[in-house]
Amino acid sequence: DSDPTKRLGAGPDGYASLKMHPFFKGVDWKNVRRTPAPKLVPELQ
Repeated sequence: DSDPTKRLGAGPDGYASLKMHPFFKGVDWKNVRRTPAPKLVPELQ
């Protein structure tokens, strides 16, 4: 949506309500920035 007020995380709670969504259950938000990125796996043909 082009209306920024309707985007995820744009509500009165900001992204806090987004972090509480069941999809993100189990995410360690305190350490998410410290988690190393996964190594790239080349595509096999």
